[in-house]
Order: sequence, then C-alpha cells, then structure tokens
Amino acid sequence: MVEDSYLTVAGRNIVFEIESVKISDLEYYPQNPRINSLLEQYGNASQEEIQKAMWENLEYITHDLYQDIKKNGGLQEEIIVYNQQVLEGNCRLCAYRYLSKNEPEVTKWQKIRCKVIKSDLNDKEINTLLCQQHIKGKKNWDPFEKAAYMFRMKEKDGYSFEEIAELTNISKNDVKKHISAYEFMKSEGVPDIKKFSYYLELEKNQNLSSIKKSEPDIKKKISLMIQEDRIPDAQAMRKVHIIYSDKKARAKFEKSGEDFDIALGIAKSRNPSIDDTFYRKIDEVANLLRDASPEQIRLEVEEDNHKKHKIKNLAKHLKNLCRNIELDF
Repeated sequence: MVEDSYLTVAGRNIVFEIESVKISDLEYYPQNPRINSLLEQYGNASQEEIQKAMWENLEYITHDLYQDIKKNGGLQEEIIVYNQQVLEGNCRLCAYRYLSKNEPEVTKWQKIRCKVIKSDLNDKEINTLLCQQHIKGKKNWDPFEKAAYMFRMKEKDGYSFEEIAELTNISKNDVKKHISAYEFMKSEGVPDIKKFSYYLELEKNQNLSSIKKSEPDIKKKISLMIQEDRIPDAQAMRKVHIIYSDKKARAKFEKSGEDFDIALGIAKSRNPSIDDTFYRKIDEVANLLRDASPEQIRLEVEEDNHKKHKIKNLAKHLKNLCRNIELDF
C-alpha cells in the first residue's frame, strides 16, 4: 500500500509517496555541496566515480552510516527523491550501495525507502527544501558545505544576500562572510574542506583590518600558514592578528618557523594589553586622538553640537575613571 503525504516547502504542499526504490534506479544529486565539491576536483565524473569519491573522501560520514544502517537493519528516515535524483540522503545511498556489494544479504540492500516527490518543483523550492533539511534543520551540513551552497545560490541562481539570509535563517553579514571565505579558499586552491573553518575565522577577524590597510595581501600570507599547518586550529585564527601586529613575533613565526603558541606568547609579553578587549579599545582611541587634526576638530565642534557633546562626554568619563582608580589626571 502506498502512503500519501506532503512536505511544506516555501508555503506550498509538496506531495510525496513513500516507496522502496531500487538503488540502481537512483542518481546522486550533482548540486549537493558534498558532491559538487567532489565534481570540482574530479571533473565530469560518472555516478560510479562520484560514489567511489564519496566513500573515500567522506569516509567520516559514509563509513559511519554504513555501520549504523547495517546495525539497525535499514534506514531510520527515508531519503528524498525527485526525478530519480536524491535531493537529500546521498551519503545514505552511498552506504546502501556498498552494503549491497559487501554484505551477504545482498537483496536486503538492493532497495531503499524513499520519499518520492510527485509534485513539480522549481529551483527555488529545491533550494528551500535543502536549506530546511541541512541549514535550518537537524541534519546540518558542515560549514564548508553550507558556504558552497550559499555561493551557488548567489552566483549561479542569482539570489541576493537578503534572500539567502531568509532561506538559511543566517544573518546577511554571516552569509557574506561564508561566501567570501569560500571564494578566497577556492582562489587559494585549497582542496581540504576541513580547512574551511580556518578561512571563515580569517574572514571574521576584524582586527586584521588595520594591518590590511598597509599590507593588502596579508590574507594570502596567513593562508600560506594555514596550508602549511602552522596554525593549530580554527580557533587560533581568532588570535592570529596578535602575532601579525608585532614585528618580532611575526618574524619568529613566519621566518624562523617558531611554534604558533610561542610566537603568540612573544607578542603578548611585548604588549600585554593586546589580548584584552578593554585595553585594546583604549589603544585604538588613543591612536585616533593622537592622529586627529585639532584644527579640523575645532571647526567641526563649532558647527555641530552633537560632535561637541561626544568629545565632552569622552573627557567626562575619562576624568571619572581616573578619579575612581585614584590616578592623577
């Protein structure tokens, strides 16, 4: 007996039926970011080549699924199929195909339970469905896969940043950072998708902005350190500016091959306030005041009471702080 039901996608009820489908009748969905990244590496690959690449390159997913499905005797949740292509569940299909090759109960693994979509879908509905499943939902893609899909929506499907933000439930600013990090990583020719988190943190690190003004290629230099495994993990990227802001620490790290943590320690010992947000902000304000033109500021405060109030307010708070900590002003 066929079970009728529906999925709600972009405000429309999409009809599907639950069926057991021969695994030989199904195809991997080429726009799935996991598969698309493999296709970029291997070119116009056949279904068999995609399957082999998924098994070998995504072993942390496909091998675990193989064991879980074997242990449970089947799927806990159906894959989603549209026009014979697996929109959602490509790794599970890969696991099933290897089970059918390797396990004694061959016939058991030759069919897989599917939600077979019967309604016609447009590209936006497919994007919405995948975002619901993998970005908003419980079956999250990893950061690289999310960024790859956002990039495709922006560059190939013509979505605006605002539209992608709405579909993914991610802020517009974060969408921009994901796409920018993805583009930069690809331009650097980095094949290891596990490195994407490093590039995302690099994109998020606003403290590199002042260095970038005088050294526009700073990101490429840091990228080289990422590729050479000189930076221990993605979280360390949040402190990479500390090393690159100190000439001695940077020279030790880049030229002498010093360990990241040791170089970081050198930078902190030479400027203890650099890793403290409060004192770093004080340094920023002090630099602004040092570089300000008194003549220009005088003209501005004479014409704008709001600007005058801001400067007087700064002076008031500074005097109060100095008085409270018993520091001569």
